[in-house]
Amino acid sequence: MTSRDWAAATLPRENAVGGKAAVKDPEERLRRTAVRRVLAGATAAEVAAELHRSERWVFKWLRRYDPSDDAWARSGSRAPAHVANETANVVDVARRAAGGSSSSASSARTGCCA
Repeated sequence: MTSRDWAAATLPRENAVGGKAAVKDPEERLRRTAVRRVLAGATAAEVAAELHRSERWVFKWLRRYDPSDDAWARSGSRAPAHVANETANVVDVARRAAGGSSSSASSARTGCCA
């Protein structure tokens, strides 16, 4: 397959909208290009080499490819979903209702001898 063949085939969100490309993020465009090329018959190794990425990266986006969801190639948040050492809001509210404080400095002063 030639480069013109795979360039002509587009994935749903890549079509032009009002004369402008619908995909503005260069990383998202690269992900869509990689998947389009593999689906068109190129090997993951060829695509990885041409896009200067690893084969693992190509397979990652092939796994995430979902033709029914336009957001499959978008970047997600890299922030952790849960912070282990963060006090839950429910606990904090309960402490305040009981007359305590959420800060450790003020709780050190409130004890039996304060």
